[in-house]
Amino acid sequence: MTHDGWERGVVHAARRGWRGRRTVIVATTMALALVAASSCKSTKERSFEARAKVTKSTVNRRDAAGVPTVADVELSFTSCPGEVLKLVRGGADFAPCATKIALGTEVPIKLITAVRRNGRRSARVVQVGDCKRTPDPTDSRSYETIRTCEKTETDGIVVGFKCEAQPTPAMLAACPWLEQ
Repeated sequence: MTHDGWERGVVHAARRGWRGRRTVIVATTMALALVAASSCKSTKERSFEARAKVTKSTVNRRDAAGVPTVADVELSFTSCPGEVLKLVRGGADFAPCATKIALGTEVPIKLITAVRRNGRRSARVVQVGDCKRTPDPTDSRSYETIRTCEKTETDGIVVGFKCEAQPTPAMLAACPWLEQ
């Protein structure tokens, strides 16, 4: 091989190497973009309306005049399949109004879903009936429980239950604000 042939071989190998590297870089970039796009959830707040039954109401604090300043209200979302309960705590703007709602009353609920500090989406109740509630981002008292149970039978006799604590597809179809 002459000197000229050697140079052409080096140049050709270098070009082939760059094309290979470029292909790997483009493929890696596309794969990362696809993974990022499929795993990201929108950080945009979304509003929902639902109906729930007030199952419990507890006054936690009162002012000197006896007016509730902090109250917990437990809500049962009867339109969701399974059992969906949400306990919400509200302050002085919410407590006096919410504690007047009779237990067992079904009321309209307004929720806003947003991404929490831990990266998971959650639905915050912003209104129960006519009572407006300002969600506190540091609130550790409000929570929700989700449960769908099926009977376990042996020889036609119920011997137990199998329960799931995550939203099912049927729950998400009826109550899309449960999406995490």
